[in-house]
Amino acid sequence: MFIFQCFTGLAFVDMINFNKDWISDEYGFKIIRGFRKKTGVMFVSLLLPEAEKVLKKYKGLPKISNQKYNDYLGVLSSGAGINKSVTSHVARQTFRLIALGQWQ
Repeated sequence: MFIFQCFTGLAFVDMINFNKDWISDEYGFKIIRGFRKKTGVMFVSLLLPEAEKVLKKYKGLPKISNQKYNDYLGVLSSGAGINKSVTSHVARQTFRLIALGQWQ
């Protein structure tokens, strides 16, 4: 789920509500179109190959609470020796860096 968020920029609630019907092919690109749960405003995002691989591998995304998701991220990051807080919002910020070409 974290990787999917890193490569789509979707907020947690929008990721949980994600539906494969939101995906369309336009001009040779796979596009995600939906409406933000929080604001009702339409969003458009590229479905990058990394995010598409996650969908194919797991045949969709699990439905868990944001609290449990962040708990799991905390356990995984701690086990990996990461001493910073890792949350679903970090995934969105990672997408921003990737989109701006600032990821290294």
